[in-house]
Amino acid sequence: MKLFLVQMHPELNNKAANLKKVLEWTDRGLAAGANLIAFGECALNGYDTTGKVNYEDQAETIPGPATEQISARLKGKHCLVIVGMAERSRGDVYNAAALVGPNGVIGSARKLYLVHLLARTSGKLHDEAAFFKAGERIGIFDTEFGRIGVLICLDNRHPEIAYAQAIAGCWLKVRPSAGPWRPNQPEISYLDLGRGIETQMADAYVNIVGDQAGTWYRGGTCVIVGSEGVKKMASAGREAIEEAIEYEITPEDVYAARGQWRNIRDVRPDLLKQLWQIAEQYQHGYHS
Repeated sequence: MKLFLVQMHPELNNKAANLKKVLEWTDRGLAAGANLIAFGECALNGYDTTGKVNYEDQAETIPGPATEQISARLKGKHCLVIVGMAERSRGDVYNAAALVGPNGVIGSARKLYLVHLLARTSGKLHDEAAFFKAGERIGIFDTEFGRIGVLICLDNRHPEIAYAQAIAGCWLKVRPSAGPWRPNQPEISYLDLGRGIETQMADAYVNIVGDQAGTWYRGGTCVIVGSEGVKKMASAGREAIEEAIEYEITPEDVYAARGQWRNIRDVRPDLLKQLWQIAEQYQHGYHS
């Protein structure tokens, strides 16, 4: 599988311009022989959770007008596209990533954990729950390239999501993100590296880049392969640019990278049942 990960700079509240850019990058990916083209979180709408983006107005259904245009570009190709967007469903709006193929939508992964924090660099309160409803199902999808997982940004900080994808047999997870820049930030997150070792999947991380209503997004789009770490990375930091990275990988590459470690194969369902029981018992026992 050839990955084509697009580190895009979306325009706030300009879905038409962003879709045009998504389609142009999709054409470039197809010309490069890509099998999976991926874009960052809310690439279709721009990302801001301080009130600068009208997600209620910008949201559309999946399938819908945008995914239909993307699918039309893929006709006759062995290629998938994953694009972050605001999804409307039964009156609710979700922070979602649509998985699209040549025959239409394969599925939608909705962000499961919504951001609520005061940004250290801007001092702004980022409150996704003011705009989105949290998703309920872990994104696991069967494709012509095997089973893959899709999760969005903050969801990677909750290990049960990627762990469930790995247990379900996903060899690749795709992670659209809107990760902001901050001073003295490591080039790559230690948490992301650790999660790769833990789940033994390949991780295609796709960030946005540039200014979004006064908050700067850092890029750093990359491919992580288990204990082998970062295999390829786009520009990162305050000066990161809009670009795409290409990387070829197969399930066999991922399995070989696991070596003798069998983190997922040796999972004990009895311990996972205990985890579920403990989570129910102590859900409200944590105090910051």
